Amino acid sequence: MSFLQTLKDAGASPITSYIRFLQEYKSTDKALHLFIEGNDDPSFYTNFIKNIAGKKYELYFYNCKNKSGVYDNYKKINWNTYNKNKVLFFVDKDYSDILGLSFVTDDNIFVTKYYSIENYLVNVKILKRILTELLHITDTETIKGIIKTFKKEHKVFCQQMQILSSWIIYHRSKGNNIPLSKVNLSHIFSFDQDLKINRLQEPQGTRLLTYLNNKTGNVDTTECWKEIKKIYRQIKLIRKDKIHLRGKFEIWFLIAFINELMENVNSAKAKGEQKLKMNINLSKSNAVEILGSRLDIPKDLKKFIKYNIAK
Repeated sequence: MSFLQTLKDAGASPITSYIRFLQEYKSTDKALHLFIEGNDDPSFYTNFIKNIAGKKYELYFYNCKNKSGVYDNYKKINWNTYNKNKVLFFVDKDYSDILGLSFVTDDNIFVTKYYSIENYLVNVKILKRILTELLHITDTETIKGIIKTFKKEHKVFCQQMQILSSWIIYHRSKGNNIPLSKVNLSHIFSFDQDLKINRLQEPQGTRLLTYLNNKTGNVDTTECWKEIKKIYRQIKLIRKDKIHLRGKFEIWFLIAFINELMENVNSAKAKGEQKLKMNINLSKSNAVEILGSRLDIPKDLKKFIKYNIAK
């Protein structure tokens, strides 16, 4: 088999991941075998694990492509033969708790306390590092003002997203296919010159519900909306918005806020004056890769890694 064909075939399914694990696992090695959901996960987890485990540990990643694939691999492994604390599994919580879905639990399975890993990346500390390290803003008062606005508008965004989260939870509970990648929050929200976020009354000229159905191919009846409103009342009682706010949507807010900040600042600059810009293109697709290494290790993840390394 050619090298190129090997690359094409590598990691194509959970079964492939399992077979590769059997080939690579050696009980005497200083190694950790890590089963993950997707491509972004190594960018998020690697530094945290390395910093705790140390350079002496080799890390082997097995991309299972989705949450089910991670759990399928866990079930395939004979734990009478393999050391659990050397084989770790990482999954996003998603809506499993809200939907009442149950998955196997174990000391070597890490489940995010928020919807997904992206939710960990949206906070004031990360914003400050973006401002200082990527936008090169160092004036203390300027940074304080931006952070104050960010916190206020992030709260507004989270509140306004509750109805959309309720709609998603409803369709997930019914097993309906809703391709959320087709939902563009730039069609639903906009920022003004003061960086205040507003939800548009008619995304692309239609009501929000019609927009969502048009984008995802669903049809919502009056009865559907009775249930969605019931879910909405329930999630309003959840104190932490990150529990139910989709991580990629929260990342969208962070990046949209930064982009709007740059646009507003630059529009006020005189001709020839130096523009505010980044040397890298921060986007939804690379946010985990760029910001993951700038994040302080989450307490729940730190506890999980330390526990397994100590065994």
